[in-house]
Amino acid sequence: MQKILIYLTLMSFLLISCVEKQELIKKNQISITRNASVLNRELQNYLNIISEVSSFTTAIDNNHELIDDNNDYYYVSKDHDLTDKNFYYLANEDFNPSRNPVFINEPYLNSSLDDYVVSVIAPVYYYDEFQGVVGIDITVHSLFEKLILNPDDNSHTFIISNSGLWVTGEDFLLNLFSITEELDKSSQDLNNHNNSDINNIITKLLEGNRNFIANISNRMYYVISVELQLADWLLVYIVPSWI
Repeated sequence: MQKILIYLTLMSFLLISCVEKQELIKKNQISITRNASVLNRELQNYLNIISEVSSFTTAIDNNHELIDDNNDYYYVSKDHDLTDKNFYYLANEDFNPSRNPVFINEPYLNSSLDDYVVSVIAPVYYYDEFQGVVGIDITVHSLFEKLILNPDDNSHTFIISNSGLWVTGEDFLLNLFSITEELDKSSQDLNNHNNSDINNIITKLLEGNRNFIANISNRMYYVISVELQLADWLLVYIVPSWI
């Protein structure tokens, strides 16, 4: 009889633990879906803004200076020596025949802001002739600050591109993923990471696995992710399984 009671007690604890873990996963799934909506809405706002800017940027002075007093957006003429930069040529006639706004989702260093940015750009046409490109630089930190913090203090959030490049994330993950503050190209790329645990996570994410359990340094984590389709990014939560 005593053995039966011990068995039932253990089963009760296991059942409670299982229910709590399911609630933890559900809570984080709700949170990540909400945050994905926040980011998609923010990115759509930038696309709408740059589309409007490009539509009235047909009477810019010949000096091709920044076109608003606050330097929120910029204009690059076809006469500038910047036509080999992706924030220019990805919007030109050859790469963007549809003439729609383009989102550059891989972070790069903006020397004037001294920060890493992504860009929304759009072509400028005058009498159907390509004139140049307008763009907005968005710091990755400002996007991350739009997120509503996770429901548990022990879970961690980051964003990667669909090609496996680090975009932004919490300090804990910077250390875990060996991301340097300089964020040079080699440290941004999480493909074939020298830590096999991290490499397995990135591989699964890029293969389309959205919810799975992963081992990191002999501890088990829930990995929950959702696509940010406007940017071709993944928003990812890493949640300790033992909390």
